[in-house]
Amino acid sequence: MIKAIIVDDQAFCVEMLSDLLQDHCGKNVQLVAACSSGRDALKQIPKVKPDVIFLDVEMPGMTGFEMLKKITKRNFEVIFTTSYDKYMVDAMRHSAIDYLMKPIKPEELKESVNRLLKKHNHNFSGDRIQALFDNLRSRKNRFNKIALPTRDGLVFIAIDQILQCESDSNYTTIHLASGEKLLVTKTLKDIETLIDSDEFFRIHHSHLVNLNHIKRYVKGAGGYVILNNDTSVNVSRNRKEDFIEHFSNL
Repeated sequence: MIKAIIVDDQAFCVEMLSDLLQDHCGKNVQLVAACSSGRDALKQIPKVKPDVIFLDVEMPGMTGFEMLKKITKRNFEVIFTTSYDKYMVDAMRHSAIDYLMKPIKPEELKESVNRLLKKHNHNFSGDRIQALFDNLRSRKNRFNKIALPTRDGLVFIAIDQILQCESDSNYTTIHLASGEKLLVTKTLKDIETLIDSDEFFRIHHSHLVNLNHIKRYVKGAGGYVILNNDTSVNVSRNRKEDFIEHFSNL
């Protein structure tokens, strides 16, 4: 049984989530406290020792993020609850942070709880929350870090250090500027969707490249690019025009 706390300044949101947990997750989740502020939660957390906190992002006085920063030992999971904010949601997604959009839907709540149940332990990763804080500070069109799943767990890498991503069936090999290679348990399409940056371009069905790391383009039927590590990557004939136009617009 997972012990849970709800932290939300709006009483009707607390009541609604409490009812959803009881009706749809009652066999797996025990609600041990409901707090109307971050300050109240900071007092309750050491007492009840929750496995997961359903944490509202936008609260007066102290936001959910500010509350987390005050906790040095985060030995619990966090599922953020928030209204739609594209930048904030994208920052969470890039940092492998779970979240629920308000109004919370029963199916999405059950999926979040099921993901939590499948984990070997409920320790909230300091790396993930730190990556989220770093990404939230990056008020540009791109994020600083990305969380990628490997066979050994999550790896956090700086996006600008990715040279190219190479399809390997249902996996993807990430080539870094350092020369390191990472085998990631996501398809190239998944990686492309997650990065979602104008600085990356799918020049071939098997290759997504960082345009900032292209040293040279050699013309041909489709041509090929030479990256900063002197690796050559072919450009598909049917993507040549789009690639040249995209690259020139950067």
